[in-house]
Amino acid sequence: MKRRSKLMLVSTILLGMGLGMETMPAQAETANDPAPVIQPASGTVKNKKVLFDNTHAQTAGAADWVIDGGFSDYANALAQDGFYVKELRQTTPITLDDLKGYDVFVIPEANIPYKTSEQQAISDYVEQGGSVFYIADHYNADRNKNRWDASEVFNGYRRGAYTEPTKGMTDEEKNSTAMQGVTSSDWLSSTFGVRFRYNALDNLENAGAQTLDNTFGILDGVTNVALHAGSTIAITNPEVAKGLVYLPSGLTSANKWSYAVDQGVYNGGGIAEGAYVAIAKKGLGKAAFIGDSSAVEDATPKYANEEAGTKKATYDGFKEASDAQLLLNLTNWLSQEESYKTFTEKGISLSSKTVLNDDEAPEKTTESQSEPWSTSKAGYKWWDATTFANGAYGSTVAPVKSASYYFNFPTEIKQGQEVAVDIQFSDLTPNETVTGYNVGVYTSTAVGSYTQGAQIGFIKVADEAMPTKPGYSDKFSITADANGTATKTIKVRVDEAGTFNIRLRKDSSALKTYTGYTIVPSGTPATSTSETTESTTGSTSTSASETTESTTGSTSASTSETTESTTDSTSTSTSETTESTTGSTSASTSETTESTTGSTSTSTSETTNSTTKEKNTGTSQTDNNTGISVQDTNGVLPNGFSIKVTAIHSGENYLQLKKQFEKFELFDIALTSNGAAIEPTGKVTVSIPIPAGYNKNKLAVYYVAKDNAKLVDTQGKVVGNYFVFETDHFSQYALVEQTKASTDMTASTNRTKNSTEGITKGKTTAALPQTGEKKNEMFKVVGALMVVVFALFVGFFRHKRVND
Repeated sequence: MKRRSKLMLVSTILLGMGLGMETMPAQAETANDPAPVIQPASGTVKNKKVLFDNTHAQTAGAADWVIDGGFSDYANALAQDGFYVKELRQTTPITLDDLKGYDVFVIPEANIPYKTSEQQAISDYVEQGGSVFYIADHYNADRNKNRWDASEVFNGYRRGAYTEPTKGMTDEEKNSTAMQGVTSSDWLSSTFGVRFRYNALDNLENAGAQTLDNTFGILDGVTNVALHAGSTIAITNPEVAKGLVYLPSGLTSANKWSYAVDQGVYNGGGIAEGAYVAIAKKGLGKAAFIGDSSAVEDATPKYANEEAGTKKATYDGFKEASDAQLLLNLTNWLSQEESYKTFTEKGISLSSKTVLNDDEAPEKTTESQSEPWSTSKAGYKWWDATTFANGAYGSTVAPVKSASYYFNFPTEIKQGQEVAVDIQFSDLTPNETVTGYNVGVYTSTAVGSYTQGAQIGFIKVADEAMPTKPGYSDKFSITADANGTATKTIKVRVDEAGTFNIRLRKDSSALKTYTGYTIVPSGTPATSTSETTESTTGSTSTSASETTESTTGSTSASTSETTESTTDSTSTSTSETTESTTGSTSASTSETTESTTGSTSTSTSETTNSTTKEKNTGTSQTDNNTGISVQDTNGVLPNGFSIKVTAIHSGENYLQLKKQFEKFELFDIALTSNGAAIEPTGKVTVSIPIPAGYNKNKLAVYYVAKDNAKLVDTQGKVVGNYFVFETDHFSQYALVEQTKASTDMTASTNRTKNSTEGITKGKTTAALPQTGEKKNEMFKVVGALMVVVFALFVGFFRHKRVND
């Protein structure tokens, strides 16, 4: 029997490994803390500066639109392209002085209105040659429940409250600092010739081709731009504004966001619906606009939900479609200094003016649904950061650690086969019993007799007969052990072949969704391994900002499912996570990830800081679940080799690591070729995605020897959002953010060039304690100190006698 090649990775923040050492958890951040800065990559400096606004509730609710959080992929890509990137954080209104030192001012989805003075500062900034980029969302994406969403904030007025911007607010809200100096006007239209429409579109992946107008080369390399519940932009003055990307024509009510307050689709899509991406010219400066934040965000949120304190889950959209290319092109165009003041001067074709409905005139708009869309949690005040939950931006209290959930199931599951699926829970309250969990399997595309979004899994949670209809399982409870971990085994059967989504819920709130639950046709030959696969936190617990799941979908699907909560207090749900009970009309395109056809993606030209991934010819393999990749540039692996990652959350290694590390993820990575285990015959490059919140200046990767748990430095480096190192041996590795305690421990030891050298030369930097080792280590330390003291004592008297 051939030995399988396995690589174990630990993504962790390293705590003090000395005796009795402790490290306090990182504190939350406020506007008074230093603002994050990303320096341009060496050799690519453009001498251009980009400023991201974080003064208008850009982290409210499930949003996390900051450069070291949910917008980090975009920000880091700008830095790689040579831009200096910084976050604007302050408690005072924006002034021209805040902006004039920057070439581009990015305004991610704001949830607090801009004061008249701030609007004037932005207008003056652009008039004098600056540029601004507005990133909006669909109507009613009111993340902090203050009755203003980003479309309304940007436009300058509230729908149905044009004459009274504080309509419906309490006296405390009206008198808050946030609402002082706010007046209603059609500001965006009068300033930039555009207005965000209050529509809400979704489900467009199969709706047809987008209309692209490649003006100024902004769409070079762009074939389509993703949208997951967004809005469009009316061109109100074609002399000033121009549409670049338009949605497909022929859209119907099936293409509206399932929780739209009105018809959602206003003019059937196409040019009549308004632009999805637009630009404008004002004075010496420029502006750009996009109708959905999903195209910009990534799956690395930084902060806790400010209202509920729960972990956020953002969508990995930056790498989708041509989103990254579009955003880089737009930013480069915005940063260019140009002397012309109107598009007419450039001789470009102008867009047609968007024909609006009568009730879209600002003073004629009506509030189609009572606002806010949901009641806020008791004690939460959107205008007062002292009421924000622990770990939220604006709070001074460190976040509470969130529970984690993982699915383990066989590598190969056949159509109609009943299999055991283990659900592993960790970071629970020790010895606590939690109730209300259930599990479902649904499809993101129509398959067999099931419509898009339908429940297709037959699931039982106890020793009972398998249900006769697909749908969510019966609810079950789990009891954590003394370490805060638990495992629940369920039985699942899916009668269709394809790649589907398996979701864990608690009381109708989504906790974990894995999008790679693959079922092979019943006649598929068996593979040579029965090892399990598992989703990981980084990419499988996220979904788009508006995730829709049908619980019926076909005549055979369950009709007893309930509507999933859309409040921002949902544990790991996204901005507006909805679960429809009308499968065929609420199907979602946003539950899928980059690939739904297997556990690995491949690339011949993939680099560690790439924002797109091409198909592979055998030199590189990337695990879609974790983003961990192995790249062979020396021809030491066979073409077509495979990589598969399994997350581990139980067992002796896991428990020992848990005692030493504040947070970590343990992975098992196997390399195979034609079903047989392989090892490289020379060095290969391993790239590990850097988790959100890690300090890139303090990272290291250590080889962890299995026999004695010694740590050996691999001498890797940070490249973009990855830690990269070389190795010719696959075993256990730890990605760590080194604390002072761990740095002191490793400083006096030799570092090795790579993991193989560390094994052969035996140079170690630290050690993980084995069971019962802590007491023994203490005796060793004390004994060593006694020997040193005794030696000094003897030496002193010998020296004294000689001198005497």
